[in-house]
Amino acid sequence: MQSMPFPSNAQDASLPSMRDVSPRPTQPWQWAAPSEDPPIMFKFEMSGGTEVSYCYSDLRETRLINPGYLQLCIYGFEKYLITIEGRKLEELASLLSKGRIKSIRELGERTFDRPESEPAIDRVSVDQLTGTG
Repeated sequence: MQSMPFPSNAQDASLPSMRDVSPRPTQPWQWAAPSEDPPIMFKFEMSGGTEVSYCYSDLRETRLINPGYLQLCIYGFEKYLITIEGRKLEELASLLSKGRIKSIRELGERTFDRPESEPAIDRVSVDQLTGTG
């Protein structure tokens, strides 16, 4: 196989093994990479174990009130106002407005095991809006 015009797939000792790579800090959301197709839906994983998904086509508005308070307006068969409370939510708001978020995980009340420098989602509330307006 030495006559091949490209290197073989043999393991090179100079490459680090996957065990040597430290894991990235856990983000409370997952997003689609630029090489992936944009997701059709985004999912909320609540701290109590409930999961609910919404279509991006039903997402009408995102409001970043401040870095720790984000609102989403969903208009599908029903109208919902989803409020996300936490810290450092600017990246989440940006990725949602670009249609790149796959899932959002509610972490629950703040504890000392999560550093203040990391983004966090403390609480997600879903309110059904009534009326025709």
